[in-house]
Amino acid sequence: MDAVSMMILISIGNVVAWVAAMRGRPAERMLLLNVVVCCLGAFAGGGLAVWLTPTGLARIPLIFLGFLGALLALRLTRRLFRQAED
Repeated sequence: MDAVSMMILISIGNVVAWVAAMRGRPAERMLLLNVVVCCLGAFAGGGLAVWLTPTGLARIPLIFLGFLGALLALRLTRRLFRQAED
């Protein structure tokens, strides 16, 4: 994975985390945790995109799977925190 792909994935993770923090309830506004979780999810999805697509054609799947990975990681983390609170 090159430096441009990594910057794209970090940006995707930050944007998803920021939107989630703005749309969440006040108890769910854990911006730092959201940023870390979304960036890790974006890297997982981006790694999957790089693994699935041939070299040189990975930009669109990288963005799509990075975004999807960030959303899934955020959703899983919020679900785990809700279960821990109950």
